Parts: sequence; C-alpha cells; structure tokens
Amino acid sequence: MSFNTTQDKQLLVISILIMIITVVIFIYMFAKTPESLKASSHGVPFFTPDTIHPESGEIISIEKLVKHFKGN
Repeated sequence: MSFNTTQDKQLLVISILIMIITVVIFIYMFAKTPESLKASSHGVPFFTPDTIHPESGEIISIEKLVKHFKGN
C-alpha cells in the first residue's frame, strides 16, 4: 500500500490521530473514573454479583438487599 497522493497522506495522518485520541480517552476514562460512577447512591459497587437468599434460594440483587436493610 503506497501513499502517493497528498490526500492519501492526509487520510493516514487523520486516521492515526483518531486512533491515538481514542486510546488516550479510554485510558483516561478507566484511570480517572469519578467515585460517583463506581458505586450507587446506596454505596453498592456497580458490577456486584447477585446473591442467593439462604431460605428461599431466590436470587436477589445486592442493591435490593441494601434497600431492604436501610428501609428505603
């Protein structure tokens, strides 16, 4: 693949810049995530797996469990 014309070179430069900016943004998003995006308003971390009710065997979300014990 040869880049003989100016348009081809410009397209290559723009494509490389877009790729670099995309990688930098993803790194920044995961490295500098605000605390408000890490946990719910009840303090339960996002992506917490569900739990099993010991008596009924029903699957309960941790958020529902926290709301139950907090009284909300």
